[in-house]
Amino acid sequence: MALGDTYSQLIAFLDRHAVQYRLIDHSPEGRTEVVSPMRGNALSQAAKCIVLMVKIGKKITKYVLAVVPGDTRVDLNAGRRS
Repeated sequence: MALGDTYSQLIAFLDRHAVQYRLIDHSPEGRTEVVSPMRGNALSQAAKCIVLMVKIGKKITKYVLAVVPGDTRVDLNAGRRS
C-alpha cells in the first residue's frame, strides 16, 4: 500500500465516523522541535515514533515501535551496550 493510499484511507475513515480533526500542511520534517510549534503544542506534548531493529540471537530479528516524549533524546547505541 502506498503512503498516499494510507493517508487517503485515514482521512476517509475520519470523515466516515464524523471525527473532528484539522490538517496542518507542512513540508516533511524529521525534527520534532521544528514541527511542534507548527502544530501549536509544546515539545513535551509531542511524541516521537522510532522503529528499532532488535536482534535476538544470530538468526532472529524483531522490529519494535518505540514511542517516546518529544523532548526526550534517544540513545540508539544504549541497547548495544546492554
